[in-house]
Amino acid sequence: MKDAVLIGACALAVIILLVIAGKIRRQYQKKQILSLIGPGIDGAVRLLKLEFGAKNVLRGIYLPVYDGRRVVSYIFADTVILLPTCIAICRIRGEAGLIYCEDGFDWHQSARLRSGGTLETDFSNPMKPNKEAVSALRRIFDKVQVEEPDIHGVIMFASKTARFSCPQPNVYNLEHGYAYLKELAKGKRIPRDTRSTYRKLILSQTVKKSVAEWYNVKKLK
Repeated sequence: MKDAVLIGACALAVIILLVIAGKIRRQYQKKQILSLIGPGIDGAVRLLKLEFGAKNVLRGIYLPVYDGRRVVSYIFADTVILLPTCIAICRIRGEAGLIYCEDGFDWHQSARLRSGGTLETDFSNPMKPNKEAVSALRRIFDKVQVEEPDIHGVIMFASKTARFSCPQPNVYNLEHGYAYLKELAKGKRIPRDTRSTYRKLILSQTVKKSVAEWYNVKKLK
């Protein structure tokens, strides 16, 4: 009997040590990523998975846009994060340097290169499609009559060097975007089974990129 109790106690101690070791390792990995000037989109996604759990970070999501019960198009949701308290739809960008973001349609990147030159690039304003993705997800919850959680739209540039010509709501570089998401994760927690329901619902609604693009092109004809 004593041997069984001792073995059980040793097994429990090993499990506790493994859990602690896992937490220490994840903290170290997160610090490594945050110490990089530009970890890239893959690095940013890895950071989010380390913080919130891999199964709670859904990538490459294409959500249907409903008009009543009819699907009229599909919208790219990029990264859907099931936070403990809410859902965040995060569009992760790879641009760095100074981001000119006053224009309602096109934004502009001005980044210094190691060679001494400057990279100048235009890209589409990511805020509008991200807002559309948030609206699409809300309509899905309404359609299936599932109580809607708080849903937030976030634009995050996967570089610590990204800075902005003017403040925009919920637009951040990696460091500040990561801090904002951690703040969102605080507060009254959604029950685990409810979060699981949200995850299954989102995955049941998404389609492959090829299907979404084919459908959208077909609707334009």
